[in-house]
Amino acid sequence: MAVAGGAVVLAVFGFTVYWVTIWTHGGRRPAAAPDAAPTPTVFAPVETPAPAVAEPVPSTSPLASSVQQGLPGTWSNDTADLHTVVVFAADGTFSGRTERGGATIWTFSGRWAVERESLVWIYLKTSRPLQATEEYNPIVSFDSRELRLHEVNGETSTWTRTGGADVVPTP
Repeated sequence: MAVAGGAVVLAVFGFTVYWVTIWTHGGRRPAAAPDAAPTPTVFAPVETPAPAVAEPVPSTSPLASSVQQGLPGTWSNDTADLHTVVVFAADGTFSGRTERGGATIWTFSGRWAVERESLVWIYLKTSRPLQATEEYNPIVSFDSRELRLHEVNGETSTWTRTGGADVVPTP
């Protein structure tokens, strides 16, 4: 915005907006009388309202609490050609393996948590390279026998409890 031969520049620091007048006469200030005092640059604070703060998202919903307490144990997932077994321990660790045709094609372990109704997998060891070391799967449903997760590829996986926390998958 031009102002009396100049331009106004706004700068935001925190929640205060400052404006500065910059002269645009060939990159110089307009000529002043030789004995005139220099014109000071003016900074005028303009108060702006603080942005609205969103309501905090509860870290524990009834579903998240149920999964956090009921997940420890051994769970399996079967697709057309893959069989995966994972043991979730009460201390927040997991380990598992995936098989194809009876042969193990992937082993993995790490830490698990429930955050905002999502199961979080943090892979610490894996027998194959991964694109990401963390995976967040929204929980579709959970009971003592079945866990349904929304996978990163958009599909829903169904995990079935196959044992308690003391059952460890064979490597």
